[in-house]
Amino acid sequence: MVYRAGRPVMPQTVPDPHIVTVVLALLHHEPLDRRRLMQAVERRTSARLRLDEAAVRRLLRVLECGGAIRGRYVLPPRGPADKEYSLTAEGVLLLRASCLEWARYRDGIDELLADVATDRGAGLPAR
Repeated sequence: MVYRAGRPVMPQTVPDPHIVTVVLALLHHEPLDRRRLMQAVERRTSARLRLDEAAVRRLLRVLECGGAIRGRYVLPPRGPADKEYSLTAEGVLLLRASCLEWARYRDGIDELLADVATDRGAGLPAR
């Protein structure tokens, strides 16, 4: 649980359209199975974000069928095999395009919120 100003803050679930970018970005760093992928989101965002498990399962199938990621089964020391996913060259291209799209989106939102974020009279926290 994350706390801000002494109050617990619930993690936000990443909306479905944005999961692609999050998953590709995490797989860009290292191959991960589904469970570790979901844990990595929470760890890397200080528990501010989380992924919907069903949406991740669907997305991994779509990305694998589309050639953006490659899955292979890995036998852990104990228990059933886990499917570990890694980024392909096509996945890297998709990630780069997604990063450019996100940068444009972020810049637009920053412009829209620039005045609001500095208006302390509105009761909004400063950036």
